Amino acid sequence: MKPDSEAGRSPGVGLDAAGGHSGDTAHSANSYLRREYRERMGSRFRSFVVAHRETDLWIGVDPASWEESMEAFALARAVEYRAQLETYGASRPEFLASFSPIPRDAGAPPVAALMMEAAAAADVGPMAAVAGAVARFVGEDLQREFGAREILVENGGDIWLLFESPVDIAVFAGNSPLSERVGLSLPPGLSPCGVCTSSGTVGPSFSYGAADAAMVVCRDAALADAWATAAGNLVTTEADIEPAITRVGTKPGIISVLVVKNGRMGIRGELPLKVFNPDRA
Repeated sequence: MKPDSEAGRSPGVGLDAAGGHSGDTAHSANSYLRREYRERMGSRFRSFVVAHRETDLWIGVDPASWEESMEAFALARAVEYRAQLETYGASRPEFLASFSPIPRDAGAPPVAALMMEAAAAADVGPMAAVAGAVARFVGEDLQREFGAREILVENGGDIWLLFESPVDIAVFAGNSPLSERVGLSLPPGLSPCGVCTSSGTVGPSFSYGAADAAMVVCRDAALADAWATAAGNLVTTEADIEPAITRVGTKPGIISVLVVKNGRMGIRGELPLKVFNPDRA
């Protein structure tokens, strides 16, 4: 059972935090699997990686808030949430296997309940929200325990972040010429929020579509994850971009949606498009 490698798992994103985004990437599935995009997450955060079996989190904290014990704490929380999902999935196999929403269960642990709620909203399976849900829960636990001012938890390209100054997120879209050239600008008034990205051409996850990237921003990272999967499922060709962003962008809880397919993109929502300099060092 691999509860963190489900349908809709994301390609990477790059972070431009106060000008910290730089460098090019090898646009390939291999670079995704090596998580090379993490090398371009910027210098704004003091970072560490928490890994347990298939769970792999990149966590950044503002340097003033960093404490040595954060890494062990985050690992313990990630292991606990994974155990909760595995135990619940063993008692309810459809939770792990379904590609459609399943009835919510009052006895489910909170992380599973959040996933089922997000899945119901986006009409996808619960595991489509797993990366965003785990990122959110671990991030909130870190904030409560340590009182950090800024935290970013990235789980396979799906992000929960708490921030005090603007953040620009560049989307990694595989072989698209727009990969890491376009993204979204997030104002601090949006904090905390989730920024999640699904792909049918990058990474190991299943998608009904073939979008190079479908990025969604919501207040809740689990909801963003579920809707990113849904948006990606709708896009097979460039002609599908406009209908997809129209359908997803009008749903409750959606702040912005950005979809990339080949050399075309579409954006809808509250946030401004960010264009990154292709000649940056």
